[in-house]
Parts: sequence; structure tokens; C-alpha cells
Amino acid sequence: TLRASQIADASGNLRVETNSAVHLLPRPGELIINEIMFEPRIDEYDGLPDQAEYVEIRNLSPDPVSVNPCSLRGPENEDGQFDTMPVAAMSSGIGPLEYAVIVDHKTSTFAESLLARITGDQIRPLGSGSLGLRNDGSRIRLWCDDEEIDSAAYDPDWHHPHIAESRGVSLERISPLAHASERSTWTSSVDPLGGTPGQRNSVAANESPDETATRKSVEVSPSPFGHDPDGDRDHTVITYRLRTERPLIRVTVYDSMGRTVRHLTRGRATASEGSMIWDGMDDRGDPVSTGIYIVFLEATDAHAGHTELHKAAVIAVRGFN
Repeated sequence: TLRASQIADASGNLRVETNSAVHLLPRPGELIINEIMFEPRIDEYDGLPDQAEYVEIRNLSPDPVSVNPCSLRGPENEDGQFDTMPVAAMSSGIGPLEYAVIVDHKTSTFAESLLARITGDQIRPLGSGSLGLRNDGSRIRLWCDDEEIDSAAYDPDWHHPHIAESRGVSLERISPLAHASERSTWTSSVDPLGGTPGQRNSVAANESPDETATRKSVEVSPSPFGHDPDGDRDHTVITYRLRTERPLIRVTVYDSMGRTVRHLTRGRATASEGSMIWDGMDDRGDPVSTGIYIVFLEATDAHAGHTELHKAAVIAVRGFN
């Protein structure tokens, strides 16, 4: 917040003090793509409200951010150009940890759009136009002031394997800190409306970006977790906070007998804080049996020549509900 005092207007009227929120330009990792509705349900005969394409973004920073210079970009075409949809300016920007939605509607006002008929006034639309999200998957990029802030690939195969009908169901991000273009970061919304635009994701892990100051070196949550038909708590999130600034990490899951179950990463460069998702599958792609599992993380600083070792336990339950 910018605070000023002893300011006079053009007529000489003195204002003792005034406060004004300052909206900063977002940096990479602060404004993320959080939910994608790429195949909305539109059927005048099914008795259900029609939907619209939308992309939800979320501000992870502790400050309000400006979206005035931001745009969504689709995949690169044959001419090396991107289909671009500007994000409309908002006088208030996006507040800390808040959500906003970029929606495909061609009506004169958002209140008349398909999405508004379902969600009412609970969401804050940023822009409108033709998003053109491909039903067979694609990549979307969030750009602000000529810099890529976030990028997310999506694919219809990323929907929950037990979902009967994916049309009309959004893909939601499980953890805001996990890599946006990995399949394990996304899954189907379990909300009855098919998505949660402008709200906490229905499949969101129990973590908050503002809790990093008190977080242990490695935490795994939820526990227990496991596969069942309802799609809830099917994944667990491994969140780490390391001393090494730019480590190479290797993360392996072992069973209670010390046998290797899953290699989550074998040496990926990362920041000192982040997360990854385990879907409860082994290296063969089969669900693991009910039991206690150990997540073992090795973080190597190649320049300093030292390695951090961390481990955490998690309970996986087959057929969990």
C-alpha cells in the first residue's frame, strides 16, 4: 500500500492522508494457471445448464498484482505466431492468494454469459473473447509484459480414470507449487457443477503457499490417501523446503520392507522450495497395496559438493474412501 500525506488537489484542498493499493507486475511463479475448462457441456436437451470455456488464474504472492499487461497465448501456429487473448484491466488487480477467471463469452456483459448463470457473481471475470481451447489437448501460456509467467500443457487423458463423462468437467491443479505441465499435477474436478471457477479447487492439496516459513524440510499430505471411484484424495503432495538454493533432486518411494516402488524423479534441477505429486502408482503403472511408504529425497548441490537427505512416511490405502 502506498501512503501519502499533505497532498493538495488542483483547487488547493488539502488531504491529510491517503492510501492507495499498489499493484505490482507478477513475476514467474507468482501468478499461475490453476484450472482449465476446455470441453464445456453445451446441450439444450440434457436439462443441465450450459457451460463455457474458462481458464482460472491465481495470485500466489503476498501482494496484489496487476494483470493489465497480461494475455493468454495458445499453441504456436505454422507461421510461428500465437493466438493471443488480452486480459482486460481490473482497477483492483488480483489480491494475495485470490482467484480470477478468463472466460469465453461473446455476450455484452458477463452477467449474461453461460458461466454467470451457473456461478452467479462469485467469480471475477478478467477478460472475454474466444479462448479456442482444443478438446484434444494443447498448451496455454500466461504472459505479462513480454515475459512468460506460467505455462500449462493439458490433455483429456489427464482426467481421473474412473470418471464416466469428462465433458463438462474441468481439470484442476492439485498443488500450486507442482510443475504445471506434468500429468500428476492435474486431475478432474469433483465439484457437482463440474468445476470451481473463482474458488479453492475441489481436489486441492491441504497446503497453503503462505505456510512455507513454518514448513518442515519434507512433508507429505494427505495421509492416508488412495484410489477410489470418487476422485477425492487420490494423490498425495510431497512438499520440500531445502537449504540448497538450486539443487538437483532425486525422489524415490520405498515400501516398508525397503523395496523400491516408484522413482518420482531421478535428478531434476529445481528451486529450493517446491512440490511434486505421487498418484499412488508404482513404476509399472499399477496401484500400490495398502501400507506405509517412505518418500526419500536427495538434494545435491553440485557446486558446493554436498547432499541433503530427507525422508517422510505416508500411508497409501487401496480402495480408500
